[in-house]
Amino acid sequence: MLANCQVNLRRWHLDADLYLGNAECLPFADESFDVVYHVGGINFFNDRAKAIREMIRVAKPGSLLLIADETEKHVKEVYEKHSGSLWKNRKEPVKAPVDLIPSEMEQVHLEELRNGDTYTLTFRKPVAVGPVARRAALAEHA
Repeated sequence: MLANCQVNLRRWHLDADLYLGNAECLPFADESFDVVYHVGGINFFNDRAKAIREMIRVAKPGSLLLIADETEKHVKEVYEKHSGSLWKNRKEPVKAPVDLIPSEMEQVHLEELRNGDTYTLTFRKPVAVGPVARRAALAEHA
């Protein structure tokens, strides 16, 4: 997919930094991004909770995070019928990981789209959370 993306970037005369990494151990510093946007694949992660914690770690305080993926309805109606082996013998149904969002996150919102085939889960990292914000607050009071 990275190779395909590089081809498309050249074709469209765009420049972007591409990274290959593990969602459960992202190769970025704390509080690096204004927005964290993840689409597809979370159902295949070994540790979805850890991946979500990593998304939160790399988000700046106040940032919006979005996770989007397919629903159980779509898996049953499309993937099980046409993709077979990836979806057979599942131990549990596909579901949006709302229960894995830490309780301190704000504005948690789940919405189904495309006639219930996909979902978007959005939430915001609180402004007061994060090592950079903590260090700044401590420096102000020192």
